[in-house]
Amino acid sequence: MAWNPTRMMVLGALLGLLAGCGAGYKTYDNNEAPDDDTDGDDDTGDDDTGDDDTAAPDDDDAVATAEAFLDQPPSRWNILYADADCDWCPTGKQTVADNFSLAQSTTVTRAVIWIAYIPDDIPLADDDWTVIIHEGTASEPGAAVYTAEDVPSSKVLTGADLFGYDEYEVELVFDPPAELAAGTHWIEIFNNSAGSDQSVVWGEGDPDPLGHGLEGTVADDQHVPGTAWEFSDSVDDFALTLYGGQ
Repeated sequence: MAWNPTRMMVLGALLGLLAGCGAGYKTYDNNEAPDDDTDGDDDTGDDDTGDDDTAAPDDDDAVATAEAFLDQPPSRWNILYADADCDWCPTGKQTVADNFSLAQSTTVTRAVIWIAYIPDDIPLADDDWTVIIHEGTASEPGAAVYTAEDVPSSKVLTGADLFGYDEYEVELVFDPPAELAAGTHWIEIFNNSAGSDQSVVWGEGDPDPLGHGLEGTVADDQHVPGTAWEFSDSVDDFALTLYGGQ
């Protein structure tokens, strides 16, 4: 089946929904439902069992301080579904992946991506992220070399507009970290919005200036996790930052 970016691209105008930007910033961890704030309470005083979402976990300083080795900031030119339970996909599901190269073995500790929830701009109360890293060629993922399910995550409302929807910056922490050999790799990331009428989309990014990003992405709307990938160089990169070191 030929890649059809029109089929996979979501335009807010097609749904008749052009949501405004969110005001300010709000961080959620992946087990915290966002407050509706309709009662006017000051959430800064809420009791959340003493957790400090801004602090790195104990013994995780390396995760918090690792430098970015791939940096593809949001371009906001396109958005593709990345959801195992995609209510708006023709097949009811879609996963996507982006490629990068490593000159030497690298430990990957976390990823940051930029997403939106459609059609109603309602973030999931409990995101369910899966990250799979594949070895492969520049045009196709191969065997999985790292798989993590229910990945610890947090998200912040950026205030930017992503195709008419509120954009969220999502941090995914790899526990354990991914130990990757030198060579070409693909990172597959998808959510599972089962039980919600919202679907998750991943925004397109600019080229990586650090020299590790490769042009092109793949998608599979038949299998999640993906197995029958379709390559396209018309969707160059996803909005993605990877952190780690040698």
